[in-house]
Amino acid sequence: MKGKLTAAIMAAVWLGSAGSTRAADPEQSCQAALAKAAGKYVNCIQGQVSKFYGGGSGSPWKCVTKYAATYDKLQAKAQASAGSETCDAARFVDNGNWTVTDNLTALQWEKKTDDSTVHDKDNFYSWSALGTAADGTAFATFLSALNGAAFSGQYDWRMPTLAELLSITQPALPNCTSPPCIDATFGLTQSTNYWSSSTGHYLPSTVWQVSFGDGYPAAVGKTGGSYVRAVRGGY
Repeated sequence: MKGKLTAAIMAAVWLGSAGSTRAADPEQSCQAALAKAAGKYVNCIQGQVSKFYGGGSGSPWKCVTKYAATYDKLQAKAQASAGSETCDAARFVDNGNWTVTDNLTALQWEKKTDDSTVHDKDNFYSWSALGTAADGTAFATFLSALNGAAFSGQYDWRMPTLAELLSITQPALPNCTSPPCIDATFGLTQSTNYWSSSTGHYLPSTVWQVSFGDGYPAAVGKTGGSYVRAVRGGY
């Protein structure tokens, strides 16, 4: 009995110690906080979109601003500690391969060029050829080219969701005194509408766009043309 009791105590001590180690691990704490913030942000955007469709004055800006402030707090906390973690770094990081990593969202974004390639900032694409299906040039030409060539060594490039696209706008920040409203790390960006992958809630023939002129989203018809910035990854 004494042996079993001793073993039980030792097991409890070991598990408690291991649990404390996991809880205190800087990177795990950072990632847990980022994942939690991402969930809250998506719910916030969904709530604002619902208000919009309900005839109210839904404003996604407060979601974007609050979400961005989360990283500032986590970064300050991380830099004040002795550990090394993702949250120590700047939010937006230029990877040197024509991509940008957002450490808040864990998304990797395509950078645009001005060289007449598939990445050119002036390239204009359709979302749908016939009205509802995702069969326009944004998918058939742009994304197909990126994934076919394994851009930056990856094959899972896609169109960003509305929440993802809004997350990199900066309409409410003081440094957005002139469009485009986006961090300078992203480089070349059109000060107008970019496609998202998010179809309108009640009309399958509409899809959400986000303007980098003012950060404002709008549900528009899928057969028109617009710009695209590819993305991959995320929480």
